[in-house]
Amino acid sequence: MNHLREILTELQKIQEPVVLVTHLSAETQTERPLGARWICAASAQLEAKEPLRAEILATLQEGRPRIVILEGRTELLLEPLQPGRLAPWIHFCAQLLERDKACVPAVVIKAEGEIPYLVGETFAYDARSHGLVPLDQELNIALHHATGRALKEGTARIERFPVPGGNVTLLLEPLGGN
Repeated sequence: MNHLREILTELQKIQEPVVLVTHLSAETQTERPLGARWICAASAQLEAKEPLRAEILATLQEGRPRIVILEGRTELLLEPLQPGRLAPWIHFCAQLLERDKACVPAVVIKAEGEIPYLVGETFAYDARSHGLVPLDQELNIALHHATGRALKEGTARIERFPVPGGNVTLLLEPLGGN
């Protein structure tokens, strides 16, 4: 797995704005697996190579999640985070993992059409499909089934779902549990 438990713990301790980077390329020749995450702080940019460093700074300036493609093949989701203002999914997943419970964050990586979902928006399900769920009942049911499959198989996956007005594509990442 990609050590998301440790990353969630670190995110709860941040003292400055950071960018949570999520690897979205599924090709086997890349050095990081689908769903791998890491934290990049503006003050510690030496850990990031150009052009990623420039994209991190731009994401912090814009203050919104965005997808970037580096070197024509590596797709990344960059999410700016502020100390004391972390997204609810981070707290939800961290609490479940602290109790050795399973969870599946499901982050929007593509929004097509006139839909109410934005890139970077994250839903989160526990093993019983409770949690931070979309208001759209059909999407909620479809995500319930998809997160169940992801937990059973134990691998990150990208899935596309039809919603009224378009489609939404999400990265589902099963975490923890006994």
